[in-house]
Amino acid sequence: TYHVQDYPGATTGTFTLGISANGMLVGEFKLGQAFGQLGFAWIMRHGQYTQLIPPGSAFAFATSVNSRGDVVGRLIATSGDQTAWKLDKDGIYHVFQFPGASLTNARNINSKGEVVGVYRTGVNHGFVLAANDFSNFISIDFPGAVATRALGINSCGDIVGTYGSVAAGTGHGFLLVRDDAQCEDE
Repeated sequence: TYHVQDYPGATTGTFTLGISANGMLVGEFKLGQAFGQLGFAWIMRHGQYTQLIPPGSAFAFATSVNSRGDVVGRLIATSGDQTAWKLDKDGIYHVFQFPGASLTNARNINSKGEVVGVYRTGVNHGFVLAANDFSNFISIDFPGAVATRALGINSCGDIVGTYGSVAAGTGHGFLLVRDDAQCEDE
């Protein structure tokens, strides 16, 4: 059964980008922005939409929500900076940037609160952050790749994403399995 997601008052689109194990949804809605331009972040809990407004943001989108209610995404600040953000289950926003990056985008959060995403320093790289540690980035670069993007993380800490090889226009997926996995239910 399909269910249409339309944020109330959205004029040029609603995009559902993440779902938790217990049915919370997150995404982006647009008020005149074209496809490809950032709009505004939202969460749906118990059938009710709520706009999410990370501090200092002009525009934002939400990409992932875990079963605890932690949400992550990307924003464009009023200054023009493109940074990542997290809204924790207690309602506290954290805005963070990979050191020296021109863009940081949080793409997924697991049930432990570990975050993966993409940062750019000329080319894209993946990253992982331990739960609630916004200063200890671990960079992820697929061996020999010209660009890497970390897009998902499960409760074991295993990471999926994409990378580009030296051959122009060739993209691949990857699975990075954590050797010391301590899994928990999502």
